[in-house]
Amino acid sequence: MEDFNHILSSLLSPDNATRAAAELRLEEAKKSPDALANALISALRHSSGVEQRSLCAVLIRRVRDDTICHAG
Repeated sequence: MEDFNHILSSLLSPDNATRAAAELRLEEAKKSPDALANALISALRHSSGVEQRSLCAVLIRRVRDDTICHAG
């Protein structure tokens, strides 16, 4: 979980290289949508930062939408 929180904070980084690396790790995590959704929900519930919680909410919606599109 700590590793996933690092990905989230890196996604919010102003540094392009840091953000790009986090985006690659997120794309890799999308290969397991159930595990990604669980990690995002957990981070949403336990994160103290508003920015991270907001990002989690957006990413949860995207994972859900991607899963629905690929299922149907």
